Parts: sequence; C-alpha cells; structure tokens
Amino acid sequence: MSDRSIRDQNWTYYDVTGDVARDAVRLNVGFLITGNGEAYFDSASLEVIGAADAEVEAASSADDDHVVDWLRDHARALDSTGIGSPRADFSVFSAMVGNARIVSLGEATHGSREHFQLKGRLVEHLIESEGFTAFAIEASYADTLAVNRYVLTGEGDLNAVVAGMEFWTWSTEEVAELVQWIRNHNLRSPPDRQVRFYGFDAQPMRSPLRAVVAYLDRAGQPVVGEDIAFVSALIFDSGSLRGPGRNQTAPPGLEDRAAYAARLLETFDTRRESLIAATGVDDFEAHRQAVVAFQQAIEIAIGQRDQPGEPIRDRVMADNVDWILGQEGQDGRVILWAHNGHVRHGARAGEQTMGAFLETRHGEDHLTVGFMFDHGGFRSVGPDDPRPRAFTVGPEPDTLDATFSQVDLPLFYVDLRTAELGAPEVWSWLTQPHLTRWIGSRFDPDRPAAYLIPIRIGEEFDVVIMTQMTTAAQALH
Repeated sequence: MSDRSIRDQNWTYYDVTGDVARDAVRLNVGFLITGNGEAYFDSASLEVIGAADAEVEAASSADDDHVVDWLRDHARALDSTGIGSPRADFSVFSAMVGNARIVSLGEATHGSREHFQLKGRLVEHLIESEGFTAFAIEASYADTLAVNRYVLTGEGDLNAVVAGMEFWTWSTEEVAELVQWIRNHNLRSPPDRQVRFYGFDAQPMRSPLRAVVAYLDRAGQPVVGEDIAFVSALIFDSGSLRGPGRNQTAPPGLEDRAAYAARLLETFDTRRESLIAATGVDDFEAHRQAVVAFQQAIEIAIGQRDQPGEPIRDRVMADNVDWILGQEGQDGRVILWAHNGHVRHGARAGEQTMGAFLETRHGEDHLTVGFMFDHGGFRSVGPDDPRPRAFTVGPEPDTLDATFSQVDLPLFYVDLRTAELGAPEVWSWLTQPHLTRWIGSRFDPDRPAAYLIPIRIGEEFDVVIMTQMTTAAQALH
C-alpha cells in the first residue's frame, strides 16, 4: 500500500482488494501516518467478491455434542477452590506438567475470585508437590521487591506490600492469602526450598528508578551533580511515568530518559565490585535488574509512540521471565500469573504474546493453563469511573464457555493436548476459531459483545480450567 498515498483533504472513497486466508479470525483496518497529521474514515464495509478454492475442503470436525462428550470423558473434577484443601484432585495435573520449567496460569478477567483462588491452589501444588522454586506475577518488577523481602524474611506488612504492587488487580484478599501462604512455606522450608516472589512486568518508569536511587544511597554511592534534579523530576512527575495510555500522548523527554538509563546501567557494571562489597551480590543483582526494568519501561513508551501495535511489552515480559529462570539456576522452575491474553501460546496464531516468545524459546518446557467461566461476577474498572467495582455477566451462547459449561461440573480441568493424539475430529474443532470471554482491566457493561474474541483454544492453551460461576475478587481493606 505504500504506493497509494492519501493526500486529499476531502472525503474520498478508497477500496482495498486482497485474499483472506481460510483460517483468518480477524481483519484489521487502519492508517499508517508518517509525520504529523490526522486521518479519519467512515462507513467502512466488507464485500466478498470471490469464492474460496472449491478444491480445498475444510478439515473434518466434530459437532458440539461430540466435543461435549469428549470433554465429559476427559474432564478432571476439582473439589475446592481454597488454598490448603487436599490436593488429591490435582494428582493428574502433575502428569500434565511433566518436566516443564515454566507453568503459566492465565485468567479470563483481572478480578475473578474463584480463578484467583484456584491459581493459588495450583501454586501451592506446584511448589509443594513439584518443586517449583519461584513465583512471578504480571506486576512491576520493582514493586515486587518488597513482596519478595516479605516472603523471605517477614519484613513489612502483608497488606501494605501487596497493595504496593500498584496494580489494583492484585490488591485483593486472594492475592494476599497467596503471599502469606508463600511466606508460611518459606518459614518451614530450608533455604534451598524457599520460594522467591518476582514481578515480570515493566510498565511504570518511576518504581524501578526509585528503587535504584534508594539502593545507590544505601550502597554509599548516591546520585550526584546534575543528575539529582533530573532524577527528582522523574520520580515525582508521577503523571507521565507510566507511559501513554489510551488517548494520551507519550510523555516528553523519552530519549533523555533512555540515555540516563543507559548511563545508570553502565554505572552498575563499572562499579560492580564496589557495589557488591557494600550490599552483597543478591541485592546488587536485584537492583541491576531494576535498571533494566527502567530501560524497558522507556522502551515500551517509545514503542507506543513510534510503533503502536508492536508487542514490546510482551517481549520484555518474556525477557524478564528468562532472567528469573537464570536467577533460579539450572534446576529452577517458575510459576507465572497473568491474563489469558499474555500467557497463551499466540505464536501458533501468528500473534506475539509473552507466551509466544516463551514457546519459541522454551518449547515443551512451557505449559500454558487458560481459565474460562460461564457466568457470574468479577472486579473491573468501568468506562466512567476509575475505581474498580463488581460486575456481573450471564451465560453467552455459541461460545467456548457455553460449550465447556455443558460438562456439568462446577469446577474442572482438562488437558486439550490429548485430543490431538486420540480424537482428531475433536482436535479439529478445538483448533478452529470460537468466541470466548476476554476481559482485562476495563469493562463496559453496555457493550458485553466487545469482550468476546475468537481464539483457537487448542492452539492457545495446553490445559484449561473451567468454573461454571465466578464472583468478584475481594479488595484489600
């Protein structure tokens, strides 16, 4: 399209003609603007002007009833959602995990109590029964340093360190219960079996910089000279440090920030020995990574400004997971907690999610667990109020969620990979696009259909956990 520039200031009709792949699940329409300016479009329409190749036949696929029968035969019932429940119902899950070093736990919303609780149970099982050594959540790396200190040493207040992760999504009773469980596990475990707590996200700029400045002060090598004013402005300019959100422009001075971050990293590397002598190697490595997170936050903001749509955030989250694995050593195994949209394999559908990057790098060492629900409540932010609140949705017909709900178990999990090996028609159905709920940190109750997206669930998740009903996660008080 680079040879069809639009330079007209009047409304003009344009058409784009092209082939659509048989397995396409969406068509994206947009503009590429080079330089400054604005562009608008209206009254878009889609017209089919040719039939698909008659010789290409769709793969034989099971109908919904056949799929439901297969799910009933392979579903494993769960007895409870609560941490501390007997773990016998997860015995088969251990075989599903196998030798995977990374288990990614998704969620259909950022605020479903039962999903959070079940993820807590899975974390408990993977640590106690499978020897996983680290837990990492979709939160700012720097903001989880205090949580890690709490689970390892008991320093700080439970609710304060959980709320200190800044994302309202994790400021819940369910997450606090999990953090306390990890702390209790560490109290009764030898040092080599204690579990560390990490964040793998890199969105805020202020948090990692604040942690790095405090570390340098503690090491007796504080920020000096002209950098003092520069750093102070960044730390206290809270309105522009998370990077641009919806309908916002990028914060100013990103290139200056990137240059300063590069100097900070050079400072850590050139002063490595003296900093380690002052603080110890673990503290040094933790805060060197905070400098990297600061760089990543700037990279994300620059990418949103210059390359909108590029998966920079998901790539750097995968980079951080790799760093965590490196910290954990050759035998380390890590549990990830994030939204379905980040943990899904993605690459198989041509999308660059965190899960896609991890699958490319780790293959079968990465297991993805998706979550679905039929109806119920969850916590989110509405269109007109920044404060999280509870929402409720009913069943959605003609969706994956509706099909899985016909299993008639209140809680269950199923390994979708077994269909690929033993039920080709079911596998064909699972690898065709079907709608499912996809609710992030915002929800508009007047537009529920906007939160249904088509996915090929068999290609996106290895295991799925289904809850018939959910309730809203409980906010910390």
